Amino acid sequence: MEADKIYTEHVSKFGGEFSTYLKKKEKINVEYADKIAENAEKHGAGETFREGLTQLNNDRGIKLNELDKDYPELLQELEKNNQDKPLFNRILRAYMDTTSDPDLDDEFTGFDFEEFESRIAALEKTPIFVEFGPEAITAIQGYLHEPDHPLVKELRADRELLREYWEIPDKYMASRVTPYHQQRIQDYYDRGRISVPGQWADIQPHIDAIDAAQAAYEWASRDVSDKLGKWEYATPVHMDLRFKHAGTRGEPGGALQPAAQPGGGSTFMQQLLGGTTPQPTTLTPAPAPAPSTGSANTFMEQLLAGAR
Repeated sequence: MEADKIYTEHVSKFGGEFSTYLKKKEKINVEYADKIAENAEKHGAGETFREGLTQLNNDRGIKLNELDKDYPELLQELEKNNQDKPLFNRILRAYMDTTSDPDLDDEFTGFDFEEFESRIAALEKTPIFVEFGPEAITAIQGYLHEPDHPLVKELRADRELLREYWEIPDKYMASRVTPYHQQRIQDYYDRGRISVPGQWADIQPHIDAIDAAQAAYEWASRDVSDKLGKWEYATPVHMDLRFKHAGTRGEPGGALQPAAQPGGGSTFMQQLLGGTTPQPTTLTPAPAPAPSTGSANTFMEQLLAGAR
């Protein structure tokens, strides 16, 4: 880019040390891109790629931080002679340290957009981000994502598609659950794999209702079901998509038993909205409207309507 060229010419007077610094930085970024391409070729879309990407992002951030620590005097000189670039490097490192966290991509609840955006909002209030200006996040995300591997771009786009599906538990809790039980449900989702029998009996009706609401949403949107299977967030409810993504979540050949479907339109919805625990059946539901954020109420809002 032209800005990089001008910057490089401006600081060329620092000689070989600066050249070595740039070469090492470029090597870190090239190795990062090569490993992503290698993982994409080896694993394709799925949980292994997702988790590997988070680790690679974290590793790159650590290596870049360590590189800067090796050249403190050089970076101080750069700071004096060109304020913009070093400042950008500092906000970039802060952004990567804050967002390269495997806990943001949860096994049970998917990608945590709310926590991610909360961290971004907190960053924007820090002195270095305020100093850079309101375009800081846009500049960072453009710098990081413009050269992304195509599979990484797919992951970001697919996560955005799944966002409303993942928000169902939070919106359900906000409308129907006491603060005490909200915390209990959150503890349930944070539990990991092992639970004591009966540990969650007091919130089981709510867990069942949330599961049923998500199942209804997934039945209504094959795209959502497809992306859940593609990235191994969950086994799709649609049988053909189960075959398409066979092996989801470590199950050889996929879990191919018939999936529970929300039974007969109005009965299922009456149970859900009436406060009783929905009981999925194996009856084929009437065609459901596809989720749409363009209508006055989203599909999910309609699903949970009257729950307040």
